[in-house]
Amino acid sequence: MSACSSAYVKSDVDQQIALYTRCITGGDMSKGNLAGAFTNRAVAYLEKGEVDKAFADLNSAIHFYPRMGLAYLNRALIYQDRGELDAAFADLSSAIKYAPSRVQAFAYTSRARLQYLRGNCAGALADLKVALVREPKRAEAQELEAWGLANCHEGGANHPPIYTVSGGENRAP
Repeated sequence: MSACSSAYVKSDVDQQIALYTRCITGGDMSKGNLAGAFTNRAVAYLEKGEVDKAFADLNSAIHFYPRMGLAYLNRALIYQDRGELDAAFADLSSAIKYAPSRVQAFAYTSRARLQYLRGNCAGALADLKVALVREPKRAEAQELEAWGLANCHEGGANHPPIYTVSGGENRAP
């Protein structure tokens, strides 16, 4: 079993990081697989609360494979946590474009939350509509849609709460 395959099934985060590091430094991976290893190690770093290391790994993943949707998605959540909402919005748009369909509802829901913060209720509701088509039982999207329908009006909207990476409630699957 390769180091990357072993890392994926380990429950100990430090072991995951060590195995992904060995995989990354091994030198015999395609750019796509290398980007996947960086993305997975970034998720392990996030679990440890090492956000700067995770951010660096996500940047590396995107450098090696610019179509790595999960890297954009996780980096967007870090940007959001840092208050860099324009960068988060751009990364969520890239995540929607490149991420596997199994996580697109999450990306649309996250981008809708940012749309609300920007005062763009129509954009938020449009994103939520797509999220709910892709995953009809997604509770967060249902709640945000209900919030938007109840609170969006011509004068703007109050802002729904933002879940942060550090809070663990807005992490990519």
